Amino acid sequence: MSESNVSKLTVEELSKTPLKDLLDLQAKLTRAIDDRKEKERTELLDKFKTLASESGFSLSELLAEKPVKKAPATVKYRNPANKDEAWTGKGRKPKWLVDLLGTGKKLEEFEV
Repeated sequence: MSESNVSKLTVEELSKTPLKDLLDLQAKLTRAIDDRKEKERTELLDKFKTLASESGFSLSELLAEKPVKKAPATVKYRNPANKDEAWTGKGRKPKWLVDLLGTGKKLEEFEV
């Protein structure tokens, strides 16, 4: 059947067709659709590979997801005795801060 003949079939004509013939037609259509999808997928993939290559990339490079880089958290508190020890105010308090707070100092004293 040509493309134009398939599109001209009406529901009335199909309803008069024996079930066996309709099931056979359905199986053929399913195979044709699957074959067509695969052919078009392959053609598109080849086009994408060519475009990527012409731009100096591989297709896998273009499709690879880049990890989202988070900005480093801002330091809000710093140990006055050791400037390398700091805390952003998120998560558990570091041991140095817990120890200093245990001596009666206030959190505000360590703000940056």
